[in-house]
Amino acid sequence: MCIRDRVAPDLVAQGIESLAADYTVRVEPLSPAAGNGSPEGAVDSPAPEASADEPPAPHLLQEERAIYLAPFYYGEIGVANRLRALLRAEESNLAFFQDANLDRVFDHLAAQEGLALNAGQRLAVGTALTNKVAVLTGGPGTGKTTATRTIIRLLESRGFRYALAAPTGRAAKRLAEATGREARTIHRLLEFKPRQGFQFQRNEDNPLELDMLIVDEASMLDLLLANHLLKAVPPGSHLLLVGDVDQLPSVGAGNVLRDIIDSGVAAVVCLTEIFRQAEGSLIVENAHRINRGEMPLFSRQATDFFLFPATDSEQAADLVVDLLKQAFRDRYGSVEDDAVIKITGAADRPLELIRRYKNERNPTVAVTVDLLTTGIDVPEILSLIHI
Repeated sequence: MCIRDRVAPDLVAQGIESLAADYTVRVEPLSPAAGNGSPEGAVDSPAPEASADEPPAPHLLQEERAIYLAPFYYGEIGVANRLRALLRAEESNLAFFQDANLDRVFDHLAAQEGLALNAGQRLAVGTALTNKVAVLTGGPGTGKTTATRTIIRLLESRGFRYALAAPTGRAAKRLAEATGREARTIHRLLEFKPRQGFQFQRNEDNPLELDMLIVDEASMLDLLLANHLLKAVPPGSHLLLVGDVDQLPSVGAGNVLRDIIDSGVAAVVCLTEIFRQAEGSLIVENAHRINRGEMPLFSRQATDFFLFPATDSEQAADLVVDLLKQAFRDRYGSVEDDAVIKITGAADRPLELIRRYKNERNPTVAVTVDLLTTGIDVPEILSLIHI
């Protein structure tokens, strides 16, 4: 029997009210008339009351409420309000580009510096430079990085201040390598001080000193971090979010990039053309095919996307072991007893893979298992690892 079958509805209601009383949660009515279910919409557009002479409409027979943990409620409201304030601010530090002949600039960059852009990339660059809040999205290999490099080039040509940031250290490192410019994690950009009460030193009272902020891999941006980031963006600055909504989502709560795109408040450019350097990659090709609901392609000439068919779990386990052995031989040569193998993911028979790999190699090779993703009993894992 599940928990909801054993807890009386009145006790659930009492619990919610108790949590709301000490501000642990925030309860907001959801109004069908609001259309979007947002707390602000629910306040602005209350549901119509039924006439005493008419039966209540079906959607009014049961009250609908949204229950937020308080930090996420205020985070969501904060993101919405700060985006609105940024968009409504009359000042723009990049007003110069409003009247600039960008097509002429693009032609010059192509001729003199080899930065040739297609029509979509030109639109993306122009949109970012002339709109306070913009989103550059598109699948892998569509030229988002080249467009970003062009934006940086134009900002530098006029002496405008900018910052490059990403949600994670690895993403920030890739961004720095791709652009040849300094890129920081959002926490480092905002001067996060864990020893000073886990506070961000950059905020509305101490905003960032820049004309444009470019955030890469924005699909990984969660609600609370987005709220802190927007606090530090001064009113006259431009914000560009770069990312693919079909790639890694945020670990924390919130789907910030997709919600901003769906809201319609930001200027959005989606790149679709796959560039020549990516055309030979089946990973790139199949990523786009899968997003379109099409079957991926397989080829014996492929160098980065392979299919290893197996008719049952036994054969699949043998294939995995063979691939592991080959990968270790190709990359590391002979692997000694201090090797560590980490098994992660919801494999059909992960314990069998551990047994087979230890038997195929050396029984003293250490094997670690991601308990959160395999769902295996801990004592059973320990008995295998410590054989």
